[in-house]
Amino acid sequence: METANFNFNIATPGAKTSNATRPELVATPTYNNFRLNGLATDVMELQHEDHVMIVEDTNKDWEGRFYIASATPETGAKLAAVNKKSGYGKTLTFTYSGVYSKMIQEDGSKPALSPDAMADKGLLDKRITKKGNTSYVSTKIVAWGLGDPLETDIPEVGTVTLYPLIEANVKEYTPRGTEQESVNTDEVED
Repeated sequence: METANFNFNIATPGAKTSNATRPELVATPTYNNFRLNGLATDVMELQHEDHVMIVEDTNKDWEGRFYIASATPETGAKLAAVNKKSGYGKTLTFTYSGVYSKMIQEDGSKPALSPDAMADKGLLDKRITKKGNTSYVSTKIVAWGLGDPLETDIPEVGTVTLYPLIEANVKEYTPRGTEQESVNTDEVED
């Protein structure tokens, strides 16, 4: 009888693994902040200090409205890796205003809102930092999958490869420290 010899080493000890199942663009809880997971940066061939832009098809409301593409420094947002190491397949973050509020509102046809207007609608948690600055944290996380690429011409930019953002996964998010102590007004002195 022949004996099988299996090796069950799935990852090299000390190597980082990912539980990502699809290339994604995530609107993170940090106001105006986005994250591309390693699968997305690998597919798009992006690395630290490259640039991206988000393009809207204003004829669509939600699905099929948003696209992401590589860009130049003049037309896009700069990508950053946490450890600032270059190479494909790394998680990269960037800041991109305007479209962020549309994604958090879950309706691309609505106008972009100011952070205070988003806080009034319960979409952002407004905070005052220890230094007295105002900061905002989203109450939602929106994760978009990247669809199949398509090439198109954009005026004043040229031919670009657009990746449609598809199948949005919206999750409610409770920012840390939102549990506030209630104040009994009977005990407050004038």
